[in-house]
Amino acid sequence: MTRYPRKHKSLAINGIAIIGFAKEVPFKNKLIALTIGALLAIKGYNVTAGNIKGTFSYAFWSAKIFGAKTLAVIDKGIDKKPAYIDSYIYIPSMIAKHQQVTLVSSAAIIIGGGGRSLHLAQEFIKQGKPIIAIKNTHGIVENEVKLLGIRTCSIFSALHYILLKTSY
Repeated sequence: MTRYPRKHKSLAINGIAIIGFAKEVPFKNKLIALTIGALLAIKGYNVTAGNIKGTFSYAFWSAKIFGAKTLAVIDKGIDKKPAYIDSYIYIPSMIAKHQQVTLVSSAAIIIGGGGRSLHLAQEFIKQGKPIIAIKNTHGIVENEVKLLGIRTCSIFSALHYILLKTSY
């Protein structure tokens, strides 16, 4: 039986945002981001994020290898476009950038993160879009996420939750 690659819809229709650390990414989070990126791609989803470094680079890289499209919404100029990024949207304001990430994403998965990640998570809540955190990934997941009412789960439970909420 011949298998054909799944077509990835427009980034604005089925992109899943990755929220996490831009710097000093724990090794465990790198592995989680690689796994999430690959599994999203295999399921036919694209990957979006508000940065190109750190956690995001791992999710983008693995998603790209497995055929997904990748979109980075950035607020700082970059000198060189990494091969794992298909498209960029440049928005110089962090607040407007977070609003744009929320607009072009169907849901979000939190893999650690700091203050900016918390703000982005709040944008998803404001828009009523599904968001879930992967437990034990440090940063906002350990304290702030629970206060926002965001569920924390294991990697595969989190992915299952997002896929159920965004099925197309």
